[in-house]
Amino acid sequence: MEDDNEGENTGDDDDDGDGVGSDDEYGDGGNDSEDEEDEDSYSDLESDEEDEDSTTEQDKTETIEEKRLQQDDVVKEASREIPYTFSMPSTCEEFRQLVTNYPIRDQLTVVERIRKCHHPSLAEGNKEKLQTLFTILLEYIGHIAMDKPADWKVIDRLTPHIYELAQQNPLETGKYMQGLFSKRQATFSDDAQSRGRGNLPSMDMLIYLKVVSVLYPTSDFQHSVVTPAMLYVSQVLSQCPVTKPVVVATGLYLCSLFVEYTAVSKRFVPEVINYLHGILFLATDNDQGIKVCPPFKSRGVQAKMLTLLPAETPTRNCADTLRICNISALASIEMPDVDFRITAVHMCVKLLLRLAMMYECLPAYSEIFKPIGDVVSTVNWERYPADVQQTHQQLLAQLQKHVDSKRQHLAYSKRKPQPLKLFEPLIEENFDGRKKRKGSKEQIEQQRLQHKLKREKKGALREIRKDTQFLAREKLKVQKEKDDERKEKVKKLYAMLGNQEGDYKALLRKKRKA
Repeated sequence: MEDDNEGENTGDDDDDGDGVGSDDEYGDGGNDSEDEEDEDSYSDLESDEEDEDSTTEQDKTETIEEKRLQQDDVVKEASREIPYTFSMPSTCEEFRQLVTNYPIRDQLTVVERIRKCHHPSLAEGNKEKLQTLFTILLEYIGHIAMDKPADWKVIDRLTPHIYELAQQNPLETGKYMQGLFSKRQATFSDDAQSRGRGNLPSMDMLIYLKVVSVLYPTSDFQHSVVTPAMLYVSQVLSQCPVTKPVVVATGLYLCSLFVEYTAVSKRFVPEVINYLHGILFLATDNDQGIKVCPPFKSRGVQAKMLTLLPAETPTRNCADTLRICNISALASIEMPDVDFRITAVHMCVKLLLRLAMMYECLPAYSEIFKPIGDVVSTVNWERYPADVQQTHQQLLAQLQKHVDSKRQHLAYSKRKPQPLKLFEPLIEENFDGRKKRKGSKEQIEQQRLQHKLKREKKGALREIRKDTQFLAREKLKVQKEKDDERKEKVKKLYAMLGNQEGDYKALLRKKRKA
């Protein structure tokens, strides 16, 4: 029974073993598939975790980079922060190196802090340093004006600082400006004598001429700075031949400066009138036989420089004035375009209109503007835009006001001067040289007594004055006698003491010998 059972058991075991073996063969395959599914499911989780890890790492790296960038910005801002104290630059090159790395706004801050650090009340010698700063700023705006393109905003914002520095030390800055214009005028005269024509002023000189009207009064009859500047400008207007558009633009700019200079004083400047007359001549057809004076020529290619042909029309809206910032761009242009010609003629007419209104009080008004009227009538104004024609009509109306005005000849005044009223003289036939009193006997006696009283008072005062002088002389005489007596006594005492001293020393010598 036991064996059977054991056999059965073994059979069962075998079956179990077979079952286990089958389980091993197929059951393992089933487990593999399940493991693969589990791995796939875990791989998804792992991929999600990896994605999360990667995103967190990216966020961390981004935040680190942002912090680094912020730190770099802070470092840059700290490096760009303007110091509060500056040493005074000695040359313009040092000043340019100092402000080159700063924007316009910070450059003005640098200049302001330099001025505050070297205020004259802080230390001796600061006044001379600020004078050096004035010359440096002038040279600096001159360099800026010569640059292409020029930064005109810097010049505009530095001008107030130049004005304040000139007000702090007017004598020395005036001498510097006077020397500057005198040197330029001397060089211009040498060139004009050697070559027969002068050179145009450079852009820095145009800026300096503009700054003069800001720093100094231009209405004075004579000024140490403005007068040399005006002489230089008038010489340029009369000795620079007009051959290129840049000469036309520079001349019109100088004419506008002259109008600005003389707006208050209304001083007559013939060079400006002659130059504007020549500009209008360049706009005519040159068939009318009009005469012009140097620096213009009545014949040649340049004589028709500003003439507007019938078929030419402006390509854009022309500006009313020629700005200084546009002058440097015209240096390489030989013949002007239509827009430049219209703008130049319009500016010329506007300047003539201002001059015609300013010189109304001059006695020679008609003689001055008669050549202008002749040239204006020969220009074909129908080819120009409406605004130019309107300004031309205003100029004609202004000139027509004084065409019929007649001057009166010198003559005597119609009313004779009335003589002053004179009283008839009182003539006394029997004049003995004495003053005769008028009135009744009592009044005459009273006047005589008053006169006698005055005379007695004067005599008494005279005697009192003599007595006081006599007493003073006597007191002085007594005082001198006392002083002389005292001096004699002092001399005797000194002599006696000297004798005693001599006897005493002689006794001492005898004792030493003994």
